[in-house]
Amino acid sequence: MLWEGRPYLSLSVHYKITNERVRITEGIVGKDREDIELVRIQDIDMTQGMSERMMNIGDIHIRSHDRSNPEVVLNNVSSPSEVHEILRRAVLKARKKHNVTFREEM
Repeated sequence: MLWEGRPYLSLSVHYKITNERVRITEGIVGKDREDIELVRIQDIDMTQGMSERMMNIGDIHIRSHDRSNPEVVLNNVSSPSEVHEILRRAVLKARKKHNVTFREEM
């Protein structure tokens, strides 16, 4: 596991980044789980408003080749710049490990 956390002030959502995937688990009684394989991730962005910067939280936007859910947002993540960098490096390592190259369409 490379990183694990919850959104700020949330008890029902849990995020986990491993060397193979991003896992989002939601729910307290019932559980829903979304997995995004790192090799399928196309782009990662971070957004942070002024008040979020003061609290050191932000959102991580993930775009992938996943057909069921091509855009996912990790909301209200603590230390979002660090999490963004952890995820970016993990994606690069996963692509290298699986010999996957990505070509942007223009």
